[in-house]
Order: sequence, then structure tokens, then C-alpha cells
Amino acid sequence: MALFFAGLAYLAGNLYLSVWLLRWLTAWGWPLTAPAAGAAALVVFWLWAVSPVWAFLARKGPLRRGLHRACGIWLAFMLYGFLLVGAFTLCREAVVRCAWYTALPDSLRARVLAAAGSLALAAALLLCLWGRWRAEKLRIRRRAIHIEKPCETPRLRVALVADLHLGSNLGLAGLRRLCAAIRAEKPDLVCIAGDLFDNCFDDIEESAEAARLLAQLRPRWGVWACWGNHDLPEELLAGFSVGRPRQDGRFEAFLDKARIRMLCEETARLGCGVQLAGRADRGMARRAGLRRAAPEELLAGLDADAPIFVLDHQPREDRALADAGADLVLCGHTHDGQLWPANWLMRLLWHNPGGIRRRGRGWLVTTSGAGVWGPPMRVGTRSEVLVLDVTFGPCPEAEKPLQ
Repeated sequence: MALFFAGLAYLAGNLYLSVWLLRWLTAWGWPLTAPAAGAAALVVFWLWAVSPVWAFLARKGPLRRGLHRACGIWLAFMLYGFLLVGAFTLCREAVVRCAWYTALPDSLRARVLAAAGSLALAAALLLCLWGRWRAEKLRIRRRAIHIEKPCETPRLRVALVADLHLGSNLGLAGLRRLCAAIRAEKPDLVCIAGDLFDNCFDDIEESAEAARLLAQLRPRWGVWACWGNHDLPEELLAGFSVGRPRQDGRFEAFLDKARIRMLCEETARLGCGVQLAGRADRGMARRAGLRRAAPEELLAGLDADAPIFVLDHQPREDRALADAGADLVLCGHTHDGQLWPANWLMRLLWHNPGGIRRRGRGWLVTTSGAGVWGPPMRVGTRSEVLVLDVTFGPCPEAEKPLQ
């Protein structure tokens, strides 16, 4: 049902843009007003607009990855085209009733329309190009936090990444940059807070080499991960699940080769004294038929006097986990909105769409993610590796954070 209504909205938005495309071509005059020019423009427009269907029909390999990327680019171009054309339409409605505008000759009004359409097109293209450039610029964000519990190690450097989406959006070149950036920080522990994959194993470029790059991270206390909503083999149409999830043991085999330990509703004690718990994403668990424990149940068997870290893809239950005893809850999923103005909307949907917050004596951390999903670009947000320098032990009264 959600796919049906999203499809109707997508169709309506593209119809609106195609109507304005024809009006813009007409305003420019001959030869763009020729029937052949309008027909050619509409053919190109709709071939690109239905790229989600082409990407869904393609089975595997470079063609599928290319079509998925074309689909993502179109979604971003459609978003900004719709916003810019909508803004122009509102401005136009405000001035068409003005006496000075109605007094203009028809030819001059057509030129104004042509110039406005050109500006909207150029602005949408520039935003997409800038967003593509920004998506390739990986930010290293470092933060220091203190946990008021004793630990066998006084300090621990944790590299948190999430939302790699290995496949159509993150290829070998991007993975090499990411792994090099993580190694340069010399972390003691690497945590992947879900969405290592992007639903389809066949989309991963040279999967053996990708696993080898991840295996080279080799932090002292290992690389640990939890399942995200896209870590499930299933067919997607424009981001919506189509059909039932299927079994694909290649995901687990990849994790073994990459030396990544996946925690699925289970806990582990690291050699440094930290207790680590990992959760299955709530959406992934529902579709895969996995049971997701309550926060209190998940942490019930752990030592409350020793540090407890929790990996949970979505920051929906991070406050409940902190209340249940977690000292550090590590999340991703939101991408911090990825594309403006979605990053503003995230503040209405999530209490912590990106950043570090305090909850009692615990810390709630949500990273904006190391990769992208859908449009291969970022506008108003950044791809990042979040490096946490964690210290343990009693905190002097003067240094205790405000509650």
C-alpha cells in the first residue's frame, strides 16, 4: 500500500515537472517550440523518470549498479527541481496580478518565464553536482566522553561508522578511502552500527577485495557490527521492499572474510573489560522473523558495574537502553537527513538524528553515516567517521557533566 501511494506521488510530481518543461521550452521560442523538440525532451525526461523500474528489472553487475545510481541522481534532481519550480510558481502567482506585470508585453513575459526556468534547471544541476562532491568528502569527527565506571583499560578509542551501503552507492574506491581514514585514527575498537550492505550482495563491487580491505582494519579489540534494515537480501523497487526476504549465506560468508563479528540480540565481553551488545534492526527483525528483546532483557545478564556498550541501528530505543543500564548507545540509520531540507525534517522525527547526547549517566550517539542511500550525494550533511575517545573511572566533582 505504501508503495502504491508513493508511486502516485512520484507520478504526480513528474507530471508537474514535465508540464513545466514544455512551458519552459515554449517560452524560449523556435526551434524549441517545434513538435520534435518537445517530443524529444519528453522522451528523455520520462526515460530518466522511470529509472527506478529499469534498476529493478536489471539483474546484476555494472549495468544494475549504473541504473541504481542514475535512479538516485534522478530522485535528487526531481526533489530540487520540484522545490525550485514550486517556489517559482508561488512567486509568479504573487506578481501576475500586479499592474506592472500585466502591462508587460507577451514577449517579455515569455522571456521572464524562460529565464526563470533556466535558473531553476541550473540551480538543480548545481545542487546535485555540489551534493555529489560533498558525498565523496569524508569527515573525521572526534569527541571525548567519560564513563564513570572502572574498566580494565583507562582509555579506549572507538571508531563508529554506519550506513556504508556496500553496493550501488559505495564501491571499492570509496571503501578504500573509508578504511584508510579509519586506520589513520588507530582505533582500539571499530563498531559498525548497521547497514553494512545494501540489500543485494551481487551489487557489491569485487566482494572478495572489499572483504579484504575491511579485514585489514585489525583494531586491537576487533570489528563488531549489528544488523541494519538494509542488511537483508530482498528485492527493492525505489527503496520499497517487493516480495519476501530470501536466504543468502553470502552475507555471513563476507563477514567471516572481513573479520567482522555480528551481534544479533546477543552480548560479548571484550578483553579490555567492556561489555558489548548488538541488536537486530527492528524492521529487519520483523521481516526476517527474528525476535527482538526488550532493552532490560537484553542487558539483564551483564555486569552493571562494568561499562556496557550497545549497537542498535536505529536511535528509536536509545533512551530506553540508557535507562536499562547502557553507558554508550551507538546508532546510525538517519543519515542526518542526507539531503536538505530532509535534515531539518529529521529534527521533527528523531530526538537525536545526529550527534552526541547525555541520558542520565549514559551517552547516546548517532552518526550521520559513512555512505549514502538513494541519491549518491549529500546536501546540508556530511559523510563521517565518528571517533570517540572514551575514558573510564571516577569523575572529579568539578568535571561531572550537568544532568
